[in-house]
Amino acid sequence: MAKSMRSKIKRKHRAVKRERWNDKVHKKRLLEAVKRGEENLIKQQSTKVVEMKDVEESSDEEVMQIDTSGKEKKPNMDENGQYPVWMNQRKIKRLRKNRNRVERKMKKKQLKGKKKK
Repeated sequence: MAKSMRSKIKRKHRAVKRERWNDKVHKKRLLEAVKRGEENLIKQQSTKVVEMKDVEESSDEEVMQIDTSGKEKKPNMDENGQYPVWMNQRKIKRLRKNRNRVERKMKKKQLKGKKKK
């Protein structure tokens, strides 16, 4: 960094100028915040208050129909057995490994159950 008298004076003047501008900007921001606060207060006061009785009477209970035909029991897979595009290969391998482990355990249990009978 330069250490001459001229650069020191310029640095000093920039600091003074920065302080002056910061005061003006700070006041301007405060005024804007106050205006926004007043607008929000007016909006809150003008909103309509609805009682719970009105809400309960007006709400009709409808059963939402969900299309489950395209969903597979296996997690994170679509109906074609494909994983999502955003999933990385490491995660896919981990899921396959866990799924295969569970399937092997189920097969062993089924075989043990058949042998005992």
